[in-house]
Amino acid sequence: MINRLQDGGRDKGDGLLPMLPRLLVGLAIIVVLSVLTFPSKTFYSFDFNIGDIAESDVISPIKYPVLKTDSELEAEIGSRRSEVRPVYVFNDQQLRENQRRYNQLLDDLAGALLEPAAPSGEQELDDLARSLSGRYRAVVTVEVLRLLAADPELLDKLAELNQTLETAFVNGVVSDLDTLSEGALLNGILIRYPEEDLYFAREPEQLTDLEQIRGRVAGLLNESLNDPATVEPLTEIVTAFFEPTIYMDQQTTNERYEQADKSVDRVAYWVSENERIVAAHELITPEVYRKLKALESFRSSRGIIYVTLGRAAIIAAFLYIFSLFLHQYRRRYFRNLRYWTLIGVILVVTVALSLLIITFLFQQVPQIGYLLPISLAGVLLTILLDTETAIVGVMVASVMLGLLTGLEVRYLFVFLTGGLAAVFSATSLRNRSSLYWITL
Repeated sequence: MINRLQDGGRDKGDGLLPMLPRLLVGLAIIVVLSVLTFPSKTFYSFDFNIGDIAESDVISPIKYPVLKTDSELEAEIGSRRSEVRPVYVFNDQQLRENQRRYNQLLDDLAGALLEPAAPSGEQELDDLARSLSGRYRAVVTVEVLRLLAADPELLDKLAELNQTLETAFVNGVVSDLDTLSEGALLNGILIRYPEEDLYFAREPEQLTDLEQIRGRVAGLLNESLNDPATVEPLTEIVTAFFEPTIYMDQQTTNERYEQADKSVDRVAYWVSENERIVAAHELITPEVYRKLKALESFRSSRGIIYVTLGRAAIIAAFLYIFSLFLHQYRRRYFRNLRYWTLIGVILVVTVALSLLIITFLFQQVPQIGYLLPISLAGVLLTILLDTETAIVGVMVASVMLGLLTGLEVRYLFVFLTGGLAAVFSATSLRNRSSLYWITL
């Protein structure tokens, strides 16, 4: 039995160059163990179709996601987008310019129709109508000119309309409510005013478009005139100068849509490691088929890369802890490359034997996971090294075997207790026959 006294002191063997061979051996152990614990025991393409009968149990080798179908994803994204309030910006510059031109038109009409030498002949009225229509891009007809000339108070009523509708435009008027998104019609919109970072909500019932404004103009004129034939042409003139005061902020709205899209979880649900996907002699249902196809897809996705790197990181972490123990308390083993190799071989052999058992028996008898040969590592480490090193080695080996069985607590507990029992039993080893009883 090798000396079990603690090795102390620091020597030249702890330098960088002498460490290089040990680092390479350690890296090799990590790579081999990562390959052995790679979740490939049931990672293959499944030759199943819906309606087939499974010949044997199919156990999930790893936790993996079942993604939503395109139709499910599209429906959920559409639902999330319908909850988004579009963002609009308030801009009334064009409206103010149009109002200025509208008032100017009223002034020109008053000046032309109310002066002593007002046009009265058909040709004069037609020339004036063409001139005003071309200058202001409004439909000014001869009939309108005669109407205004006969009732000059109409000009005052037309001038009052802008003030009456001022509040509506300040609150915000869109071009056409029919063009608004489902989210805007259900939830309203957000408005951002110039030089302000705050957003002001407008509920659906508060939204107004140019067609509704046109209806208000016609209603107000009809209250005063009660003559549909007169109201229609005057409404055309007034509404020709109206412009929307809120416009969609497409960039900000798209950003909000993108946030809504990202908030949708692409995963429908997760299949747990060691979960039975389908039992032997059971029917392959559409849901089972979906799980099998998701497993195939996950195999070729980035997910399996992350899983592999994660397992490699776990192995590296525990081997590093093992090396720290050796460096602190078993310096003789730490400095000697042969001991590194010996420990690595014991761990690899233990994991390899366990992998063979799992590969051929785990799907048929999941309980076989309790019988993995952790005692082999405990006995060999105790016999070839010492009890304290064997205890730490069993803890590390238990984690390695745990990677093969999904790191479930029940298996880890059995591995740890079984391995430690083997370690303490091996300390009293006297002959070869005792070894068989200890292992059993």
